Amino acid sequence: MSDDTLNPKDIIGRQKLPTHLWPATATAYGALGFLEGMTKYGRVNYRATPVAASVYYAAALRHLADWFEGEEYTKEGGPHLGNALACIAIIVDAKVNGTLVDDRQFTPLPGAYSDMVKELTELAKKLVANVTPAVAPKHWDARDNKVEQQEVIDDGYASLAAKFNIVLPAGWTVYSCHHGRWIEFMVPAPIPGVAGAVFTQRHAKAHADVLRHANPGKVMRITWDDHAPLVLHVEFDPDKAIAQGGELV
Repeated sequence: MSDDTLNPKDIIGRQKLPTHLWPATATAYGALGFLEGMTKYGRVNYRATPVAASVYYAAALRHLADWFEGEEYTKEGGPHLGNALACIAIIVDAKVNGTLVDDRQFTPLPGAYSDMVKELTELAKKLVANVTPAVAPKHWDARDNKVEQQEVIDDGYASLAAKFNIVLPAGWTVYSCHHGRWIEFMVPAPIPGVAGAVFTQRHAKAHADVLRHANPGKVMRITWDDHAPLVLHVEFDPDKAIAQGGELV
């Protein structure tokens, strides 16, 4: 489409910062990361006091590493990807607002790292070309989890069920287990008498109430993903009765 066919506002608008290119999904994830940070440390604390670049760089790497190793959520229940986004956003915001302490690596030879990466990239190409596999190797990744993990999931749930004496409501299935205390459940179709789609907040709360009723005093925290099919992320902790009085966290 040529500019002469556009509305005058469109012509001017296309010359401005293309904020529409940033995905709203990333904003939603990052918002949860900032919510966790606000709850712990106070809102916009990184503008009020200096923050070290290395601290948030390291934190972003840890969250990305946890996510890459198959862990979706922090122990508080937020998504690791959201926390990683929040760490990067804090570095950017602190830099713009003059509160970033630039304690990045000392670089006596500018460009040395980039030159090294180029050199090792070429070395990697030669290495792959020169290696002859003894057998046809299988390259494993997360897509194999669905095939290989079910026995681990079943064993993990059985262990948790025995430890906490968990009662599983009818129709629920175990989706995954984490760290010996978290279980993700795939829950069934809408509860009778609860209007709306299966992934609405009302349905999530209704299912959470069913699980809490079946397991009084054993459920510490329940969160969920806002999509269908509904998956509840449940943390069981026998040493912590529901201090929140059953309130969803």
